Amino acid sequence: MEKLSKNEFRIFIGIIILLILITFLTKFEGGADTFDYEDSAKFFAGKYDAKIRSSHSYLYGLIHSPFVALFESLWIFKITSLASLLLIIYSVYIMSGRDKRSLWLITLAPIVWYMAPWASPIQLSSLLFLWGWHFIKKYDNFTGQ
Repeated sequence: MEKLSKNEFRIFIGIIILLILITFLTKFEGGADTFDYEDSAKFFAGKYDAKIRSSHSYLYGLIHSPFVALFESLWIFKITSLASLLLIIYSVYIMSGRDKRSLWLITLAPIVWYMAPWASPIQLSSLLFLWGWHFIKKYDNFTGQ
């Protein structure tokens, strides 16, 4: 496959910087479930006095609670969501054999731009499912199935 030219690489970096800026300059954090995850993180960090009553898994809040306690900010949710999306972009590029068409397709996909500012476990779950699918395909190819 062809490598990215210097101009294409600059454009790619510019798009990623724009995605990061949009994520952090918007006050949008996601849907109604976002606060359930943030509340459980605050609870585990000792910053939430009420009884926890979320109906969602506590794991996502537990993962973020040390950062919420340390920095006293919920920005860690946006950072991990964005990091997960950037890892998905890079993973698709690697899994496609470094095909730059795949890189442009996933980078410019509307769902990536829509999900970037969301504080949600969907991005992390998608990354784990993507790699799970990749290793299942490798195993199937290895065993000849």
